[in-house]
Amino acid sequence: MTHLEKMLTTFTAIGIEFTVRKYGEYEYVFVGERRDLYDLDGTFENGDLDTLLRRHKYFEFENGELASYSNS
Repeated sequence: MTHLEKMLTTFTAIGIEFTVRKYGEYEYVFVGERRDLYDLDGTFENGDLDTLLRRHKYFEFENGELASYSNS
């Protein structure tokens, strides 16, 4: 089981809302409901990824393994 799978399983089990966006071999897990995550120039699905990363807390996974996370 990868770090990503473990985290998503745990978040689901304890009721933490999350949303995942895939970008190549990277997956970003944003804490919160999809409707609360947006970019001023688009939606969660088509908005600029860099803007989403600056505006929201996230965990970054590369091939299922934790690569980085926001600390703010």
